[in-house]
Amino acid sequence: MDEISKASYEEFDWHDEKRKTNINKHKIDFVDATRDIFPFIHVIIPARKEGDEQRYKAIGESNGNIITVIFTERNEGRLCWVISARRARKGEKDEYINIIRNGQQKEKT
Repeated sequence: MDEISKASYEEFDWHDEKRKTNINKHKIDFVDATRDIFPFIHVIIPARKEGDEQRYKAIGESNGNIITVIFTERNEGRLCWVISARRARKGEKDEYINIIRNGQQKEKT
């Protein structure tokens, strides 16, 4: 289920090599993505499951762009483990605009 959310993670983490690869490939730093999206209202969408781990997409705005952050929750939901960050695809942008800008869902805090 899609929901509007404001994250309440105590911390964020990632593999440093993956962060460097992401910067080179997508020109988005995990530091910027987590700083710009998670403290503010964004859309959370369940993504695929990898083994026993549920992945999520957070779609929000960063530096004038709509971006998608793929992440999992660890340590009983206190840690946001970032997997990737990229510009949102067309369908993700459309969903974000529909939900956030057109008020299709209630805010969850």
